[in-house]
Formats: sequence, C-alpha cells, structure tokens
Amino acid sequence: MMMERSNMEFVDRTIASCRDTRDICVETVMHGIKMGGERSQMDVLGVLMDAAGIAELCERYMLRGSPYLRRIIPAADEVFDSAARTCDTIRGDEFFATAAKSLRNTASNLRQIG
Repeated sequence: MMMERSNMEFVDRTIASCRDTRDICVETVMHGIKMGGERSQMDVLGVLMDAAGIAELCERYMLRGSPYLRRIIPAADEVFDSAARTCDTIRGDEFFATAAKSLRNTASNLRQIG
C-alpha cells in the first residue's frame, strides 16, 4: 500500500511538472518575442512551443491514465532535450535558464514513468 501511494504521489508531481514546464515554455516564448534578437528566432521559439505542446499532451494523458503515454514519452524526451539544449545557447537569460532546468526535470520524471 505504501508503494502505491508513493507511485501516485510521483505521478501527481510529474503531472505538475508537465504543467509547470508548459507554462514556463510559454512564458519564455513571450519573453523571447519581447526581447527580440536571437531570443526571437523561430528555431528557438518553435522548439519551445513544441515542448509546451507535448508537455500539455503528457499531462492530459497522465490525468486520464491513457495507455498511450508510454509511446509519447520517448518523443517528449527528444523534444525536451532539444529545447533545453536550445535554451542553453541563450546565455545570461534567466527565463531560458529556468526553461532548460524545467525541461530536463520533466524529461527525467517522464523517463521514470515510461
């Protein structure tokens, strides 16, 4: 019984992590648009929008216990890794640093589920 509760708590934290990552990616996109320059390049913003979308998808799949989540996780991991590496190229910007950290944390959580 204790293990089941622990697993449920981990899934709840992962759902929250997906939600936070989605929000952080959207905020970072808005920040990038506002700041302009390299932060507003479509390759930078596009991968963050993709990460926000797949984070939301993972959240919804977990909330309803979809059996297809395990198929989505590898794609999410790839997108999150790409987005985090892209964020790393924007040096000295706290929004992008926060997004990279959130992306990596959520990817790690999802890998443990998948």
